[in-house]
Amino acid sequence: TLLLSENQLRAVPAPLRLPLLKNLRLNMNRITTLHEWTHAADRPWPLCTPSLQKLVLSDNQITHLPRDIFTGLLLLEELDLSFNALADAECLVSLSSCRLLSSLHIQDNIFTTVPVNTGAGAGTSRTALLPPQLQQLTHRILSLCPALETLSGNRIDRALFADALAQLRSRKALEQ
Repeated sequence: TLLLSENQLRAVPAPLRLPLLKNLRLNMNRITTLHEWTHAADRPWPLCTPSLQKLVLSDNQITHLPRDIFTGLLLLEELDLSFNALADAECLVSLSSCRLLSSLHIQDNIFTTVPVNTGAGAGTSRTALLPPQLQQLTHRILSLCPALETLSGNRIDRALFADALAQLRSRKALEQ
């Protein structure tokens, strides 16, 4: 475990070559981008942390995720991107390489396609999705991350998530 939380970091230390690292916590810093980290020394960073299982990037100011950010993180099980400034849900496409991802936290971002809640209780949403859009987002995330068990993301209804998960698994069972 490497704890780099609450250090007012503006960038992720790079290059980060820790092949046995399983847990990396970079929460509560001032990180705005991961571009330098992912392209340090002309090598994508996941090649330097192939054992990573948990990555916590919450409470930063990340606005964008590079398209190849999760390439090579084949063992990643938990990802926390909550409380950032991610606006484009398409950045989640890079999760498709994380086949073991079972827990994803995306609440309190500014996605235009994800409901945002400030955490202060009911009625504090800054955006709202209609149920069909929420269902579409849930299905999209599940299609990218087939092992997902937990999806935390502002008003993503647990029943809706459970139903979408059941549908996805029954479809896979029929395909086999």
